[in-house]
Amino acid sequence: VQGLGAAVLAPVALTIVTTVFPATGRARALGLWSAAGAAGGASGVLIGGVLTEYLNWRWVLLVNVPIVALALVAGRAIPDHRPARRPRLDLVGALLATVGLAALVYGVVRTADDGWTSPTTVGTLGAAVVLLAAFGWQESRRAAQPLVRLGLLTHRAVGGANATMLLLASGQFASFYFVSLYLQRVLA
Repeated sequence: VQGLGAAVLAPVALTIVTTVFPATGRARALGLWSAAGAAGGASGVLIGGVLTEYLNWRWVLLVNVPIVALALVAGRAIPDHRPARRPRLDLVGALLATVGLAALVYGVVRTADDGWTSPTTVGTLGAAVVLLAAFGWQESRRAAQPLVRLGLLTHRAVGGANATMLLLASGQFASFYFVSLYLQRVLA
């Protein structure tokens, strides 16, 4: 349940921060959001290892309960500055993006067992390409209020910032894996 909640919340967390906070307090909110993400990413692997080593692996899941309770209480104190009229969600685009990205991840994960040239891998990755291309077409041509305005990515600053964040996140998540292996196999 926590994993499902995190998977649903992670992509929209930044959107929630930019929507809920007015322009005057948005910079501070974005700074706190960034600091919390960096602190959680830096300490999560270490704290998870300590909990697993000295208590039990179940504590890794239970440690989130008081954090969520605190966040719920703190969230009530934040005033609601959202506009009264909300834009309609592009359900077709959301479905295409979700299924396309799930197929991409599944195809890449299956390569460990099936290999890159197996029919399962090729079919799943091919379906991902088709679905993500359909998502791009939906967002650029059909959606009245698209999830992603693809024209934004043609701006040099926006495209460069997204490419930089892709590289940074890739390095960060790879380092979590390799550092945990180093701590377990080399220093242990």
